Amino acid sequence: MYHDCNTDFEKIRKRIEEEKNKCKKCYIQGPTGPKGEIGPTGPKGENGFSTVDVGETKTGEANTNAMVENVGTNKNAILNFTIPRGEAGDKIIIGKTETLDANARARVEDTYAENVHTLDFYIPQGFDGVNGEIGPKGEQGDPGISEKIEVINTKTVDSGQLAEVKDEFTDNTHYLTFLIPKGDKGDTGPQGSVGTAILDSYASLYEDNGNSYMLVANTPNQVELSKNSQIKNMDISFTNTVKVLNAGIYKIDYFFSSVASAQSDISIELRKENITINGTKTTKKVNNQEYVWFNGSIIVSLNKDEKIDLAVSSTTNVTLTPDEDTVSYLNIIKIG
Repeated sequence: MYHDCNTDFEKIRKRIEEEKNKCKKCYIQGPTGPKGEIGPTGPKGENGFSTVDVGETKTGEANTNAMVENVGTNKNAILNFTIPRGEAGDKIIIGKTETLDANARARVEDTYAENVHTLDFYIPQGFDGVNGEIGPKGEQGDPGISEKIEVINTKTVDSGQLAEVKDEFTDNTHYLTFLIPKGDKGDTGPQGSVGTAILDSYASLYEDNGNSYMLVANTPNQVELSKNSQIKNMDISFTNTVKVLNAGIYKIDYFFSSVASAQSDISIELRKENITINGTKTTKKVNNQEYVWFNGSIIVSLNKDEKIDLAVSSTTNVTLTPDEDTVSYLNIIKIG
């Protein structure tokens, strides 16, 4: 097929002119060109670090920038690091912990003051669990040992000695013996004032070193009064007895003392014709080897020829041993 190159070229030129009228600039990208030649080598750069060491690491103030400083050379670097500290945080402490009722809600209360959180915990207790089954019965334990205490003796020791309790332990029983010192003898009392009455009937009987009394339970025994100091218009011919020769009103003073050989109730009584004078019987509970004493005074009306004496008795069989000094006395004076 035949082509007219001039005609074709003219068509192309017109087309290009038309496109150029549509836009001021118009580019038509052509195909990629061939690769260019390698450029020349650039100049040599400066030498880098030969060594790098870490020097100091410091903590800087809060809110400052971190910093790295080379305190060495460009060739041998020594790097110091400054790192800012963080801002102070809040402190937390545990306060109290309380147990609430089982139905209450658990909670934590935070009390904040001066950067400190104080936490108080309130925790409900758990509900009661289901009762477990009854466990098997345990084996019977060994019989227990019970110690007993029994007082077997009470002794009177000399004045000045220390009180003491002796304990003899045998067959799970403590047998106690009490040692009690006798009190010091009191001072003599002051002399009484001179009386104005005229005494026409009186007697004074006493015992200062008598015999022991072997008492049978509930059986009165006459008190020994074998010696006398003053007698006027009285008959003392009867053993340990005063016989009144003149009727009248009489004042009678009496005394008795001894040491018991066993525990018992000891009684003393003033008698008229072997019958207890009302108001004169006195009873004291004594222990083994305990010193016991009685004294009394009474004003009584007596008839002519009535006989007066003292009697001692006990609720059990017991032996009474006289003590030192005066053991007993009976003073009777007519006063009206």
